[in-house]
Amino acid sequence: MHPFVMVGYFNIEVKKTETWDKVTNSRIALLHPQIRQKAVNFINEVEKEFDIQIRVTTWLRTIEEQNRLYEQGRTTSGFIVTWVIGEYSYHNYGLVIDVIEMIFLEEAIGKSKKIILFGICLMVVYLLLIMKNI
Repeated sequence: MHPFVMVGYFNIEVKKTETWDKVTNSRIALLHPQIRQKAVNFINEVEKEFDIQIRVTTWLRTIEEQNRLYEQGRTTSGFIVTWVIGEYSYHNYGLVIDVIEMIFLEEAIGKSKKIILFGICLMVVYLLLIMKNI
């Protein structure tokens, strides 16, 4: 029996080696080798279970990039986006990913209330932060 036929015969689940997104695939390729397939599985399982397409936004950072992000909101302007300095972040070793949900124009029309409410919440947080610094 041909091996491909055996997969169906023995009810073996074949894991995809890529996601729906070329950008995400190229970013996952730069992760630590032991993490790559887990990242692909995660992206594909989220899409399958929740019908949400997500994209990897952050994957691998240099120590300098991590330190620059750590300083943001502390010694430089902007919001605090990380609590970890360089050399202590899993991003420095390609062991973690950050993702966002991809919302396409057709879907965004249906989700507009959610997006508007989220935008209003962000505006309120932003205004509170501005008032705090005055």
